[in-house]
Amino acid sequence: MAGYLILQGGFLVLLGVLGFLSNPEKANTPLLAFGAFGAVAAGLGVMGARGVRGSLPLAAAALAAFIGVCVWRVGVGWLAVMEGQTSNLYPAIALSLMLAVSAILLAGLIKTRKKGDLEPAAGPGT
Repeated sequence: MAGYLILQGGFLVLLGVLGFLSNPEKANTPLLAFGAFGAVAAGLGVMGARGVRGSLPLAAAALAAFIGVCVWRVGVGWLAVMEGQTSNLYPAIALSLMLAVSAILLAGLIKTRKKGDLEPAAGPGT
């Protein structure tokens, strides 16, 4: 699961940069939100891959918080689209896809945690 966190983190940073470049005057939020969470997710994924204890449960908690923000922003975005603001269509679609991917990743983290495979066994020298 750590590898998926790293991929999601890189993808979120890329989305943040693309969102900023699409509208530099107004798009500070995508850069900060996606970029910041992307960096956190990638960092926690790297820590999980290296066997740092507690990093993947922390990643699950951070991912749950990100999903909460996505639910809020998706609702606002689609409401604006339904009110005729077609300029919000691309962000609403992108956020909806990111919400779906994040929910699947969180479900995978929880399933892995229940199996007991989330943390590597601690041994001498770790």
